[in-house]
Amino acid sequence: MEVNISQKEIAKRLKRGKSTISEEIKKGMVLNRKTGIREYKAEKAQKKAYFRQYRKKRNCLKLSRIHPLAPEIEKRIIQGQSPESIAG
Repeated sequence: MEVNISQKEIAKRLKRGKSTISEEIKKGMVLNRKTGIREYKAEKAQKKAYFRQYRKKRNCLKLSRIHPLAPEIEKRIIQGQSPESIAG
């Protein structure tokens, strides 16, 4: 659905700052491969926001679960070793 409403009007209706709306739109922009035009996709913006928030809360897992050392580190943590002692 394409509606021509200014960012200022959107901000007013949502009771948010204009910069907040502008930032949200920038974060939700994706390239339409068929037309080559960047457009806002709310679903994509929501997913990006979720993952940004998730990474912030989870401190962006420093060691991936698929890393070769992950099983050994997990085993040591279960045994009661601290991350500092494992890191050496």
